[in-house]
Amino acid sequence: MPDGKWFRVGYGIIIVFLIVFLATQVSFIFQPIFVLFQTLFIPIIIAGILYYLTRPFVDFSSKYIPSLYLFY
Repeated sequence: MPDGKWFRVGYGIIIVFLIVFLATQVSFIFQPIFVLFQTLFIPIIIAGILYYLTRPFVDFSSKYIPSLYLFY
């Protein structure tokens, strides 16, 4: 087997195509994973956006309001 750079790149491309082909043949295995990903993707994105939007308010309140009052 040749050890050149282009042969390794070619083998890598062939392996990637083979994996994609085999994944399309057994799509019933991956269907629940895609449904789970679609279900959780939007809430995680919204939570991340809200975290960064409310972070300045939390930093401000932690400086000027004692933490004792935040729990009551």
